[in-house]
Amino acid sequence: FPEHLEYIGECAFQDCEELEEIVLPDSIKEIAAMAFAGCAKLKKVHLPDHEIDIAENAFEGTSWENGK
Repeated sequence: FPEHLEYIGECAFQDCEELEEIVLPDSIKEIAAMAFAGCAKLKKVHLPDHEIDIAENAFEGTSWENGK
């Protein structure tokens, strides 16, 4: 992701079948509903050290959804 990214929109990566890991930039502030929902192979999410507004169902249907 680009270093200036602040927002990941609704359903942006929904059902992306090959996504296994994401590294979010320090600039990220919000992840919208269903942004990564259905990414069944997603197991690792690297978050910045500050608080982020993550929609309750942003990672629904992923292996990571209970790890946030």
